[in-house]
Amino acid sequence: MMFKLRISVVTLIIGLMSVANATERYHPPERLTCKLNHLNKLKCHDFNRRLLIEDVSNATLSKDRTDVFNFVSGVAYSSPNHTETSVFFTYNNSKFKMVRLKTIHPSIQPDLANPNWKKFNDDIYTCNASYMDCAITLN
Repeated sequence: MMFKLRISVVTLIIGLMSVANATERYHPPERLTCKLNHLNKLKCHDFNRRLLIEDVSNATLSKDRTDVFNFVSGVAYSSPNHTETSVFFTYNNSKFKMVRLKTIHPSIQPDLANPNWKKFNDDIYTCNASYMDCAITLN
């Protein structure tokens, strides 16, 4: 009985340690719906605002019309010492106009365990696969 209890306690501790060290992954959305808000500022929906924010757009949007943008690619830029990273996701609409999202915190990294994030040079990684293959990690 005592032996089974010790095994259960050890199993519980190992399980808790693996949860504590787990890395959360986030996949960018497949598509965004965007329009201009009342201040003529780009406003997109359908993504996690705790991680990402609108960056730039060259799309001609209007306040009264929503446009749909589909995922194209991801790119990550690291600081020279690799302590900070900015990840950008690009989306295009049917007229090939672009909206880009960027990460809001420098600790968010591309999920380099996924082979679709390709090293371009020492400080840049690109992901030209599907949105499901261009995840970011939260440490």
